[in-house]
Amino acid sequence: MARTQPSRFTLVGAGAVASSVGLALIRQDWRAMGVFGRTPNSARAAALRVELGADATELDAACEASDLVLIAVPDRQIPQAVEELVRTEVDWTDKTVVHTSGARAADVLSALRGAGARTASVHPLQSFPGPAQPDALKGAFVTVEGNAQAINLARKLLEAAGSRVVPVSPADKVAIHAAASVISNFTVTVASIAREILQTTRLGEQEIVGMLQPLLEGTVANIRERGPDRALTGPVVRGDTETVARHIEMLADRAPHLITAYVAIVTETVRIARKTARLSSADAMEILDRAIDALPVPSADGQD
Repeated sequence: MARTQPSRFTLVGAGAVASSVGLALIRQDWRAMGVFGRTPNSARAAALRVELGADATELDAACEASDLVLIAVPDRQIPQAVEELVRTEVDWTDKTVVHTSGARAADVLSALRGAGARTASVHPLQSFPGPAQPDALKGAFVTVEGNAQAINLARKLLEAAGSRVVPVSPADKVAIHAAASVISNFTVTVASIAREILQTTRLGEQEIVGMLQPLLEGTVANIRERGPDRALTGPVVRGDTETVARHIEMLADRAPHLITAYVAIVTETVRIARKTARLSSADAMEILDRAIDALPVPSADGQD
């Protein structure tokens, strides 16, 4: 008999994404059947199982009783998770199985689809540093692709959690994930670089954080209002070669290990400034010459 209203789920994975989505489902009156981590004795999975009120400790029993199985593990572990699910005695007919990878499409679940499951990929464009953050889905864009029925179920649940659902092509998933990584992960990288430079001064940690936070927030506000290209400010877009040179000299003295990163960022900033016609070709070449000359040169024997 066909199921009418799915209301039971199992989590394969017990990290920040799995726990956040699990709690969001609980808020929608879904019932957790099981939580399974990377190892059979995963303490994190056991703790989340208690938090969600899941009773099943065997994968077969939990999945058999579930209408939705969510796979939220690192990309490299998805194939193994799929193999383990396929090896169970579960009747996958009409069950929905989704994974949360940003870079992998729903076709990684093809073995489960062949067993009768409705499959899809669901990727929140949001950061989940942990612990569980069910409210992180609110306002977040979530890309979906896969089986139409699986997408419809995912859309219903995600929109109820306050997410904005965007159907995408499998061919575009890696590009979207790369962009999300750049804006989210690499912003943290750049912030860490800025903090490390400031730590070479006599400023205290509280002052350092206090300086960086309004700069970061102001930049985000400018990007929101004007777009990334037109929000660009600073010495590169002004063609201020001497200031860029002084930056490089300071780094050579205080943090030489950061010169390569600085030069890479300057190089891309020059391209953006030229694209918007705000930097002359002469100034662009001069800045690039100064920056590239600062890069460390490997010795003849191949050693730095």
